[in-house]
Amino acid sequence: MFKKLIRFEKATAAHKEIIFSWLVEPHIQEFWDNTPEHKEDILNFIEGRKTPSSYCGGKYVYWIACAGGEPYAMLMTIQETPQDDIGKLKLAQLSKTGHTYGIDYMIGNTDYFGKGYGARTLTEFVDFLRKDFDNKADTFLIDPASDNPRAKRVYEKAGFKPIAEFVMGENCSGAGKLHQLLIKKITPTAALEPAKKHTVNITTSLVKALIADQFPQYRGLDISLVRFSGSDNRTFHLGDDKLVRMPSAEGYAPQVLKEQKWLPVLDKYFEIQIPKPLHLGRPGTGFPWHWSIYQFIPGTSVNALKLTPSEICALAYDLASFIKALHKAPTKDAPAGGLHNYHRGCHPSVYNQDARRDIKTLSDSIDSVKALKLWETALESEWRKDPVWVHGDIAIGNILMRNGNLSAVIDFGCMGVGDPACDLVIAWTFFDGESRKIFKNEIGLDVDTWNRARAWALWKANFELVGLRNKSSDEAVQKIKRIDAVINDIE
Repeated sequence: MFKKLIRFEKATAAHKEIIFSWLVEPHIQEFWDNTPEHKEDILNFIEGRKTPSSYCGGKYVYWIACAGGEPYAMLMTIQETPQDDIGKLKLAQLSKTGHTYGIDYMIGNTDYFGKGYGARTLTEFVDFLRKDFDNKADTFLIDPASDNPRAKRVYEKAGFKPIAEFVMGENCSGAGKLHQLLIKKITPTAALEPAKKHTVNITTSLVKALIADQFPQYRGLDISLVRFSGSDNRTFHLGDDKLVRMPSAEGYAPQVLKEQKWLPVLDKYFEIQIPKPLHLGRPGTGFPWHWSIYQFIPGTSVNALKLTPSEICALAYDLASFIKALHKAPTKDAPAGGLHNYHRGCHPSVYNQDARRDIKTLSDSIDSVKALKLWETALESEWRKDPVWVHGDIAIGNILMRNGNLSAVIDFGCMGVGDPACDLVIAWTFFDGESRKIFKNEIGLDVDTWNRARAWALWKANFELVGLRNKSSDEAVQKIKRIDAVINDIE
């Protein structure tokens, strides 16, 4: 069974019957708070909080999770504050921003047991809360009973970390029983999408000052801006054999520490080069984020080359080999796709609302019927194997060649683990005809994964086309051709 698109909505009176049918299920009664006070609070909420509630002051918000339009789970959230009677353990975990939320969660429909919805629902719910309910939310707490190890495993899979065990207070469900507190903290900057907030003017003078202050051994080396520097980071030559790489905006800053940690781990799995971090720079001298010094990798990016058809075909084979090697690297403790890398490695449904809107907007420029059919087909499937590493931005500006051969892949800022479909978009953004066929055959992935890859390519091309005012310009015509290739490349 394919996992369906998950959507969340506040519980309403329309959900009353199904909620109360779940509450009598044996698996719910074993661990869920089934006291009359709690049931009355649920009714109070779905009826619009017209009267005061004695259950936690009526502060809980109740949510319904639907898969493919079918309700299957309920979640409840409460904003935790120092003024609440929450105990010293929870009090110590509250975010200084004031945006900490407690979560409780149940899957009511047993048809969804054992099919991967447990951790996925909680993961997507946290992202949903931050995107659509409170974009400043950065700390989430959950406290299953200690004799419910299955719930604890699900929560850990969703990114929650155990803090400590505690005995539940007298005025709470499960009073006197041992519980486990788990926490999920999210860097506030990861919520920015696109990551444009808080930019800094990065100049050669700033880089020189940082080098002189933190790495005086390099003070005498020449510093110059790399010609093709990208948008996420500003990159500078440091002498002949090093690069300085600096995030250009607040939302890109978390990529620095991620690359510093994981690039050395991944390096041994490739025959070609990937970036090698040499030093970690600290905030300072007017620059507010971490930054890096890398070993310089010789080569020319593909976007600066005019390749022959045979060279493009050779590149298709070599790039596919690189991606397959990436998929073989171990993923233990690796970061799952999410807001930190703009959902690379996640299911394309995270952009469902945007994709449908753009398809409708472009109905005069593209075959919107075929585009929508492709999108809906892609959403019906999901990566059902173990998560694999994704680069997150396989594009010609991040591919280096020397002597006609692939020599390096750079810029791993959007890396993470999950579904590899997002890394296959280059099949349509660069490859064509025979080279596309070689790339797809060498990758060797299933039809459903390629359909999700087409969905990623469609979403991105539509997003870019919508941003062009003149739909007759050369740039717009090229994007329309790309969209046509994507929606007609039937798998």
